[in-house]
Amino acid sequence: LVILDAPVGAKYTATETTVTGYTASYVQTVNGTANTSASTLPVPETLIGEDNNDLAFTNSFEDITPTGIVINNMPYVLMGCAAAGLLVILMRRNRKTA
Repeated sequence: LVILDAPVGAKYTATETTVTGYTASYVQTVNGTANTSASTLPVPETLIGEDNNDLAFTNSFEDITPTGIVINNMPYVLMGCAAAGLLVILMRRNRKTA
């Protein structure tokens, strides 16, 4: 949303609905001075001055760091390891009895 040529002395406020997994932050420039804030929504009522006035929201997704372990295939890996272990045990028994 962009509001062009808002009159000096007008006031604005902004709010955003929180969503699980996202962190909201914003950079607000009021009368030429930049202020950064994180997770303090809604934005307090602000008076528009004669210099640059701007408000920019950023939503960051909290991503899960990949560890290299694939849990979806774990049962098949464990069954394969168990079968290989059983095969080794059976082969050793056959050698001892022969």
